[in-house]
Amino acid sequence: MSQVPAPAPPKDRGLCLPEEDVIFACRLQSRRVVSACASPSLDTSQGHLQYRFGKPGKVEMTLPRAKDDPAWRQTVVAKRLWYSAGGGNYLRFNQPPFSYVVYRAFGARWGEKAGVMVWKNGEMVGQHSCIGAPFSQMGPAFQSRAGLGEDPDEVVLP
Repeated sequence: MSQVPAPAPPKDRGLCLPEEDVIFACRLQSRRVVSACASPSLDTSQGHLQYRFGKPGKVEMTLPRAKDDPAWRQTVVAKRLWYSAGGGNYLRFNQPPFSYVVYRAFGARWGEKAGVMVWKNGEMVGQHSCIGAPFSQMGPAFQSRAGLGEDPDEVVLP
């Protein structure tokens, strides 16, 4: 079985540290950045995965707050999206009553969509689209490697 080579690290690492893997990163219209950053050692039993939001040099939000908090595995889920002539992936970072969903998807009729959605008590209360091309390693291979559970909810992209 041949292995698929890992994508080259993006030139723009978003809010991820040099020693971390960039799982998702994009710039938003608000001049903020949204990122999902992981330790290179991330697998089903070790490592960290964090959601970060803010400006370069000034992270405004990090979930989970501590990298060494093993409880993150109960608060982060993933899902693959299926569309006619397209598809996508997302990660949901839960911190009740809020959840933050980073996504990237493609549809034949609407092209590419990527960004972050903010949910509160099951309702979308905010959405920020990426400007420019996002970087993403989200997908079934990453979900399996990290041991992420499947999101039981169905997210409808904006």
